[in-house]
Amino acid sequence: MSPSSTGLIVGPLPAQHPAELLVHTMPRTNAHPVLHTGEHINKIMGYLHNDKRTLSVAVAVCKQWTWAGRHLLWDDVKPKEVARTVSSHRRQQYYATFIRILDFDWSEAVFGSLNVSHLEFSNLQTLSLHEEHLEPRGPNVMLALITPALKSLTIIADHGFIQRAPEADAQWLKKLQHVAIKLSKLTMTFNICVTTEQLNAFFKSMPPLTHLTLGDDVSETLSDEGVASIFANPHLEDLTLIRSITPSTMSRIQVACTKPLDKMRTLNLRFDDGAGRAASALFRLMPNVQNVYICLENKLGYWRHTTDSIVFATLGSLKNITTLQIDIEPNIVLRETDLIALSPLKQLQVLSLCLTDDAHFPNQVNVLARGQVLLKMLLGMTSLKDRQIMLPGVVWAKPEEVEKYEALCREKGWNTEDETQVVAYPSA
Repeated sequence: MSPSSTGLIVGPLPAQHPAELLVHTMPRTNAHPVLHTGEHINKIMGYLHNDKRTLSVAVAVCKQWTWAGRHLLWDDVKPKEVARTVSSHRRQQYYATFIRILDFDWSEAVFGSLNVSHLEFSNLQTLSLHEEHLEPRGPNVMLALITPALKSLTIIADHGFIQRAPEADAQWLKKLQHVAIKLSKLTMTFNICVTTEQLNAFFKSMPPLTHLTLGDDVSETLSDEGVASIFANPHLEDLTLIRSITPSTMSRIQVACTKPLDKMRTLNLRFDDGAGRAASALFRLMPNVQNVYICLENKLGYWRHTTDSIVFATLGSLKNITTLQIDIEPNIVLRETDLIALSPLKQLQVLSLCLTDDAHFPNQVNVLARGQVLLKMLLGMTSLKDRQIMLPGVVWAKPEEVEKYEALCREKGWNTEDETQVVAYPSA
């Protein structure tokens, strides 16, 4: 069975049909046919001519049949025959039973052809939705698509805000909590309509997720208690939480985590200024983390190095990190001690140090208090495959150091045009 990011997998077909069929629809962002090879097209054509039930599958899940027919030149398909194949609810239900993957990354292709809320998708394992698919048909659609077989659910936001009733998501969220017992991967980056208490309860009693991505709206709806319940899951391998971790949040997490999160491999978080000790304590809970993406926020207006810089020392002690991205808000200065603390990460393959937004700080002083230390660190990280350094100011260096750095950039294929420049000291 072939995977597809833009289509739908139906398989296996009825017992007397030995083949499996991959049905594609037209993505919203792509006007070209998904099927390219004549061999593939002829193969599917053969299925369609030999078994009209296969035609039922394709028509039932693809409203844009005329588009597909136009590109695949299915001249033998008669409109009246097509209409008969999709008119039967019994036929639709029969084929819905075999659907494993639904990716709704296109317009109303599936919703326009299937009365989804009246079908049972008993074998559905992977479901991808846009926020627009939650309305206007309401939660009944989601209720039909949430099954005990579901392993992966993704709901992403659409452009612009979609007005929905308060607690519009409570019903399907509760079903997901109690029915989707095999769910291991969950991504929710849309404007969720539930209360903090409902969302806290959801994560407190969820099946053991391995991958969790929450956008800012969902993350901010959670209380500290809800965040702590997420970290209490020892099975987590990949976590993205677009919400600041404060000292009070960390206190809850430390109480909830009874043992280290040994399986955590990828972490994407934000930390307030003043939360350096909290960040350090959190990373010590994850000794095997490999990919770290953090944002150092500047809500208080300053970065307290006496307490906050400890996070750099902790990161420098994690010997398994291969990717490190630190986004820095304006007015946070990277000091020499911070960079020295990161220098032991010789195994780093990707390093990114970037200012998040300097548009409002046109006179921003150099955030690199000791640029030479950064240059030495870059030259010493022999495993580094890619890096992005976008900080105000320049790094002053000796001419031979500049030549060495430029030679390294050429060797690695690094483009430094829009990055912090390494410049030779002016000659006397």
